[in-house]
Amino acid sequence: MMNRLRNIAGRRMTAVGVIVITARRHRRQELNQADAIARLTTMLVEAAEPPRYRRPTKPSKGAKERRLKSKRGRADIKKNRRPVGEVISDAGLDSAPVDPAAWPAARTEPDFRVRHDRQDRKI
Repeated sequence: MMNRLRNIAGRRMTAVGVIVITARRHRRQELNQADAIARLTTMLVEAAEPPRYRRPTKPSKGAKERRLKSKRGRADIKKNRRPVGEVISDAGLDSAPVDPAAWPAARTEPDFRVRHDRQDRKI
């Protein structure tokens, strides 16, 4: 309860743990004291009630698939920003341009590709 009261009181609670409430709504001191006591009471009642139980949840299968699909889309967008003619591998992007004519006709490894599209792009 003390932690909840500290969160609710915020900066009105001093480092020692004293709650300071100023009341200046009314012209009379008795009314201001009653107002301060009422505000303190509501603060204590709010801190005394137990926190709401959080039911643990997990993302649905569809939500996971949508998330992964959007990640693949962002990866493709970033992949298209690379200059034409650079080798793309699983280990990363090699900086040296590769001559496509020097490669064998049929590459069997799916993890190496040379981009030949977007020839109109300036390098």
